[in-house]
Amino acid sequence: MQFFRLYLPVCALLILPFRETHAQQASLTLESAGRFDGAFAPAVLQGRKIFLHSSGNIVVDKPLSRLRNGGNIARKAGFAGAIDAGGKVMLPFEYDEVDEDYDFHFLILKKNGKTGVADSTGQVRAKPVYDEITALSAGAVAFKRGSQYGWISLADGSVHPSPGRLSRSYVSPEVFYIEQGERKGLLHQNGHLIVPARYDMIFAAYPGTVIYEGNGKAGMMDLQGNALGKQVYESLVYAYDDSVVRAKLGGKTGLLGPAGELSIPAKYTDIGRFTNGQAVVSLNGRYGVTDKSGREIVPLEYDGIKTTDALGREILNYAEKVILKDTFRAYVVTKQGKYGLLAWNGKPLLPLNYTAVGVETLNGRAYVFAQKGGKTALFSQEGKELIPALYDELIPATDANRGFTYYATDAARPAASAMVRAINGDRNGLIGLDGETIVPVRYESLRWESNGLLELKNGDTTTIAAADGKIIRPPAYRRYYYMVAPDRIVEAGENGTRLTDLDGKVLYDLKNWEYNKAKNNIGDSSFFYAGLMKAGDYRETNLFITRDGQEVRFEGYTDVSPFYNGLAVAYKGRKIGFIDSTGKEIIPVQWDDVRHAGSPPKPYKIVTLDDKTGLMDRRGQLLLPVEYDRITESSPGYFLIVKEKLTGLADSTGRIVLQPVYAYIAPNLSINGLMLVKGAKKGLATRTGKILIPAEYDDLELNYGYDAKGWPVMVKQGNTVRYFNENGQLLPVTAQKMLER
Repeated sequence: MQFFRLYLPVCALLILPFRETHAQQASLTLESAGRFDGAFAPAVLQGRKIFLHSSGNIVVDKPLSRLRNGGNIARKAGFAGAIDAGGKVMLPFEYDEVDEDYDFHFLILKKNGKTGVADSTGQVRAKPVYDEITALSAGAVAFKRGSQYGWISLADGSVHPSPGRLSRSYVSPEVFYIEQGERKGLLHQNGHLIVPARYDMIFAAYPGTVIYEGNGKAGMMDLQGNALGKQVYESLVYAYDDSVVRAKLGGKTGLLGPAGELSIPAKYTDIGRFTNGQAVVSLNGRYGVTDKSGREIVPLEYDGIKTTDALGREILNYAEKVILKDTFRAYVVTKQGKYGLLAWNGKPLLPLNYTAVGVETLNGRAYVFAQKGGKTALFSQEGKELIPALYDELIPATDANRGFTYYATDAARPAASAMVRAINGDRNGLIGLDGETIVPVRYESLRWESNGLLELKNGDTTTIAAADGKIIRPPAYRRYYYMVAPDRIVEAGENGTRLTDLDGKVLYDLKNWEYNKAKNNIGDSSFFYAGLMKAGDYRETNLFITRDGQEVRFEGYTDVSPFYNGLAVAYKGRKIGFIDSTGKEIIPVQWDDVRHAGSPPKPYKIVTLDDKTGLMDRRGQLLLPVEYDRITESSPGYFLIVKEKLTGLADSTGRIVLQPVYAYIAPNLSINGLMLVKGAKKGLATRTGKILIPAEYDDLELNYGYDAKGWPVMVKQGNTVRYFNENGQLLPVTAQKMLER
């Protein structure tokens, strides 16, 4: 038998899968092949175009479609079949057509004009002997065979006849439509005929019930076929968004309960969406609110009604379930052009006396904004007036709006959340949610500072206030304030620059101090890094001050930068190093260049001396000797090293992962690894330096197909083409040359 297999025709390779051990040569030799695009790569064998699967285990004539489980439907030797994601044949190539059901993912099989079915794993549950097969549920399909109808279980392939055509009902997975002509009935999968096919339509309704229509009338029944009430309605509609059945009778709308009774008589023009058990109803252009029992919550006397939540949005059921549990709900009502607000129980909160009413959440609670006579007032969610209608606008004090107020900083947000910004014309102020004035409405602009204080400006005059409105610095013309710590302010003006505390006590005063905020700001609300803030300018670049205003000079240095992560860059002429806040040189000031490296807080330093580069940790310990032409970060914890124009890879401990023998190493996002070039040869490695494909190939092309993540990778050496999988293993395939595109 082994001898016979050696002399199989080459075309048999198109039918049989092929495999190899690591000690064997490739099991399949192709005339030419191209790169993978998804699960397949184009190739040529015996002059015929074929497609190689990404497992390397099988070739097909043509891929047809991708399966939801990661497999593929394909055609081979003229027949359709299916392959799983690993390249194993899950459905033999013996069918005229194979299609995947969109909803339930089983496979429809066509052969010789007949239809069969296989489950999603390729297990055939019904051979193609049927005229039709259609989906009923995840576990069943309907069939037609001649004049016979029934259904087939996808669990065991058992066949169950029925007295008529079956189709999917959407009522229950165990209940199917049974059809005769244009009429429908219901059949349970246990064979029980719930109701014969005598209705025009049947729809799902409440759990265990359906709506049926026939002869121009609609009714409701349970899943045993028992009528629930009478078939007297013009239409019944079950709405999934609020799970109720609306009934039309005599041109009016009512509500039909689960037992078939009219819980709300058919007397309304429309019944809106039920939310928390209540819905807006209308009749002859008037609106009110009712609950599911028909009890009137709001009388039919308004021109319009809209629901509102604590954020001022119309309430939808999805929002109620996800966001609005146990929170504020109300009705904005309108009548004759005036607006009011009603509680969810119908109790008036605001009378019909306003031109606009809206709701917003402030400090975790809902508040009501109402306009009257061009002015805005603020009310509690209980309807109590907190701020009278004296202002053009009232808006949350945390928001940026009209260029006057920046978004509240983290330090300011707790206080800002408990107030609103009041606007009259071009003047601004702040008022607490209890109605108390915090900042009078007299300023052109307001700005929250990083330490939670307020900058108040009128032209070139600036005032500083605490979040409670207390004046910290009185109005001053052309005086500039910089918040350098929660309790420290740098004040600058014509009379000099000084450091003060919140009470105004001068801690440091330098007549010619030209404070530079940009040079001190490294990224948080305090500028006292390591307890020191840079005070020197171009005249004295190594001068710092403490929070108490004490001068600290780092003598012997021409410049010292602001501290970061406990260290500062120090300069002696053109030489660079790092010192700590005591002045101790952690990294000696002897380098031509020092750069921060690594992920924040950037614990590594790339140092350069006489055009050679090394790597240090933040304690000054040399991790990589100063012998490289260039060091750059490749990925977290790994560095590219260049020496004599050749590149390698080192980790953050200084261990050489890849020796510097490569002409080029570059990150590749597709494979989450590294592209290697050695001489004119190419290869791939993981980002940690593990070689997946040695750099010994003339060409290399990634798989750019959807979800392929770059693999398999095609390589070319001379004219020969091979493929590597993501584990760095060769697929059992060789091509004599690259396929021309």
